[in-house]
Amino acid sequence: MSPCFLTGRNTAEQWSDPIVWRTVNDKPWFELVRTVLPQHTDHAGVMWHGAYVGWLEDVRVSALSSLGSSYAECTASGLALAVVSMEIHYIQSLPHGAQVQLLSRVQSRSGIRMRWENRFVWQGKEATAATVQVVPMDLERGRVVRHWPASLEQLVQNLLAASEGRT
Repeated sequence: MSPCFLTGRNTAEQWSDPIVWRTVNDKPWFELVRTVLPQHTDHAGVMWHGAYVGWLEDVRVSALSSLGSSYAECTASGLALAVVSMEIHYIQSLPHGAQVQLLSRVQSRSGIRMRWENRFVWQGKEATAATVQVVPMDLERGRVVRHWPASLEQLVQNLLAASEGRT
């Protein structure tokens, strides 16, 4: 798995995401809306478990962009945010054609670990809950760095502020 959390996009509609921060249950969340397409489904016609990972990557990169930070510029400078932990709870299957609201926010930061909280909402109900932890990585050395580099610290502070409603 690449240390970068960028993914390819499969349709033109996915390139024109509106940038939205929305309050849900008194918490600010970054929101994307996605449609479950045929390439996201398994033989049963529901979203394949591996497709969730790509959507989790999309929402993190889009959240960064919403704050004016290009993840491509970050990786070009030699830094990445590597996924070190991921937990996904599947509550309800998402069928082909479902319009899904993805909600994501930085839940916390502990040392170098940044924990993202995510929700997949379909028909007004939580269908999936996920947490993803990322750490800063030096791409040249291929190693996790022990402290947030100054070039990423402001980005981290902006994400925490947005997730706490302080922007």
